[in-house]
Amino acid sequence: MRPRITVYLSEGQLDYLRREAAKRRRSLSSYVTDCLLDYHVEAVPLPKTSTESSPPFSALLRDTEEHIAAEIEKRTSGASRQLSKQLMVLTAMFDRFVLSNLVHTPEVPEANRSDAISSGERRYANWRAAVKEVLDQLGAPPPEAWLQNHHPETREEDAA
Repeated sequence: MRPRITVYLSEGQLDYLRREAAKRRRSLSSYVTDCLLDYHVEAVPLPKTSTESSPPFSALLRDTEEHIAAEIEKRTSGASRQLSKQLMVLTAMFDRFVLSNLVHTPEVPEANRSDAISSGERRYANWRAAVKEVLDQLGAPPPEAWLQNHHPETREEDAA
């Protein structure tokens, strides 16, 4: 008499194993035995003339990995396309904002440039603080450039 073991499975797990055994035209017992042994024994390449009706566990694992990878790719590519569209919209909006700002604001006279630079730097610092507050509330990090704690020097022509 062959030794026996007892395994406890959920109904779903048992149904799954029965379906997989049926697909391969195998008994449930022989299918589970092969799966268990394939899991613990390194698969030896079989000759192409092999008539084994059940793939080794490594083949089943590879198929599962490929299925998971394909699903991840499908889901992330959709999200990536959506993010790309949103970035294009933001880029267009920002471009229009800069153009509108340049069209509707006069150049600063030479005599007032140092005051304009000081005012601009103060207002910019206030704007960054407000943006950082919103990002903190959202749990998002500030832009990496802001972490360097130094401002690029304002050039005279930028203030114009």
